Formats: sequence, structure tokens, C-alpha cells
Amino acid sequence: MLLFANSYSFFGTLQPRFKAVALVPLLRQQRFSRTRASVGAAREFALTTLLEWKVDDRQDDIRLCVSELATSAVLHGVPPGREFSVRLLLEGALLRLEVRDSGDGHPEVRHPGMERCTGRGLFLVSELADDFGVAQNDPGKTVWAVFKVAITPRQEVGEPRGRGAASSDGGFGDPSQGSGIRPDAHARRGP
Repeated sequence: MLLFANSYSFFGTLQPRFKAVALVPLLRQQRFSRTRASVGAAREFALTTLLEWKVDDRQDDIRLCVSELATSAVLHGVPPGREFSVRLLLEGALLRLEVRDSGDGHPEVRHPGMERCTGRGLFLVSELADDFGVAQNDPGKTVWAVFKVAITPRQEVGEPRGRGAASSDGGFGDPSQGSGIRPDAHARRGP
């Protein structure tokens, strides 16, 4: 995948050309034990990964979905003595979250009444993510969610930083300006 980014000169002026920057998909996965403490650990794993990948957009939505899917895996999906895994894949401006467990069952979005304290996890995921679904595995299943995110392009080795030495944007300026990412790339899908 290619991302087209404006290029800045040493003096911080926009060059009248576009530069193609190849984006390599990023993948990180971790396994967690079947304990309630693993939900917080999965959320922290996701946040650490997002920060390292410079995904500053939609962190709260993604972390909440990690919490809901990990909680569901712990309470309903993981047989005793087994683990579940959380996988994050960033490809261009799409972040895919997957939670896999080895349990049976077919998760479905529910609309519980106001008196119920449970059953809203997949409903929240369906509302926050741009897309989601369930894939059956042998054994178990993978519940996945996809988010459109704004990414901060990384500075290439040997490129001038642009906008002065104190620039924190990698020398490419605002990521939504000329980066190849639509300004609404992080907008949630409609009803």
C-alpha cells in the first residue's frame, strides 16, 4: 500500500511534489490467561501498541472494544485452562482488532432491556467499530472489529525534518492534509 504525503524542505516550505511512501502492515499479537485481570492487561497491550504505531485517533473506541471482546472471551468463550489472544493489524488507515478463543458459541448482537446488567458488549462493538464480524475457527472463533484511523506518517531516514528541528509531526505536516487519507477517514459508519 502506498501513502502519498506532501514533502517539506529544510526551511519548512511545502515542495510542489508528492512523494510515495510504502506502508508495511504492522501486526502484534499477545495471548492472555482466562482471568478477569487479563481484560485490563489486554487493554494495556492495545494502548501500548497504538502508541508505538503512532495511532493517536480513536484510542478510546478501540480500547473499549478490546475490553468488551476480552471480557466476553473470559466469561463465555475460553474453556477452563485455555487462553485467548488479542491481535492488532494496522494496514494503511485501517486497524483490525481480533480476539480469538477456543470456546464454542456464536456471538450475536443483543438488545437487552434496561433492567439487564449484561449483554451489551457486541452492541457496543457494533456501534463503535466501522465494521465487525465473527469468523468460526477449528476450534473456537475470532471476533473482529475494523476501525478507520488517522495515522501519523513516519519520517524517512535522511529526510529533512521540515518546519524546524522541533517538529513533532515527522516533517510531513498535518496528516489529514495531503497525506492520502480522507479527512473523514476516522468517521464512524452510519446507521
